[in-house]
Amino acid sequence: MDNQAAMVSLGRPGAGEHLLTSYGFLDVERLDVPFAWEFADPQLYARALASTGPAYEAIQNVGEAEFHRAAVEQAQGQLRDGLPLRAEINVVGYLARKPEGAERA
Repeated sequence: MDNQAAMVSLGRPGAGEHLLTSYGFLDVERLDVPFAWEFADPQLYARALASTGPAYEAIQNVGEAEFHRAAVEQAQGQLRDGLPLRAEINVVGYLARKPEGAERA
């Protein structure tokens, strides 16, 4: 769970930039990458959501059954007739470079 918390924290403004800079990277640039998942129904949405890192922490707090129930309920409110269920998320990425002459791992 500590590793998951560390990964989630890298999405916070300044955290990833600080980490990369502390390891010698230069010209660090944060990118927000729009991303969308599409699902046939709320049950598939809930199962996919449960496989994500942030869901792990939520499941630890409320239990798997309650997490699944709440996810299905949330998804049902987003249904549109004839269209797939769509979940839009922002993925955070970083671009950076190592200084000239730096060793590659």
